[in-house]
Amino acid sequence: MPEAGDFVIPSPPSGKIINRHRALKKTFKLGATAASIGVSAAQMGTGTGALALMTGAAVSATGVGLVVAGGVLTVGTCLASGRSAYKTKKHIDGLKSLQTSAQSMSCEVVHAEALHGIANTFHHEIILKGVLPYVIKKKTSKFHRKAATTVPGVALLEGLRAIGKKGYKYVKGSLGVNRENAATWLAHHLLTYECELAEAIVEELYGSEDEVIWLKQQDGEVVVQLLMDKMKST
Repeated sequence: MPEAGDFVIPSPPSGKIINRHRALKKTFKLGATAASIGVSAAQMGTGTGALALMTGAAVSATGVGLVVAGGVLTVGTCLASGRSAYKTKKHIDGLKSLQTSAQSMSCEVVHAEALHGIANTFHHEIILKGVLPYVIKKKTSKFHRKAATTVPGVALLEGLRAIGKKGYKYVKGSLGVNRENAATWLAHHLLTYECELAEAIVEELYGSEDEVIWLKQQDGEVVVQLLMDKMKST
């Protein structure tokens, strides 16, 4: 189980995540196009949005990409890392601000008769005290790594280190386990409740309210995978 400070995130609810928003918003359909759901053209163009990632259209948001020539990372990569570090720092600041404003945010179950209030309180606490700090921790790790890769010589070493660490986790069987746990909790809360905090976290990760609207119409398994992608520390 992933830890966030002194709060240990428990295992998420078992079974299929039920999207309770669909019953209230019949106008949304799974096959909706980006235009019909209001996903911005800028996000689709850069491939940074949830729909772009789901359809396999994701590309480098900087247009530079990772270029390897003769085993040496190019200056283009370092510039891309610098831009990524800057954007990641802004996400960290935004996520931290949610910790101070969370108490004023509302959280109500979509169908009041479906779940008891105690479940709502317990689940919301996991998002606030567990998932949010966990996401901040992952984003902070990403910031430090991206900042390090702005230096050409360090960039290559950091890349090799990241590959080695990923390989170790794969062999150990822990690769992505904590991230999936946190993403499952966030997806469950997003699709089960009208929670301003959960929506604000997802909006900070994806940068658009339109993306939140689109995600709230998808299957739980799809939302989990897309949120996992945004929780990566590399």
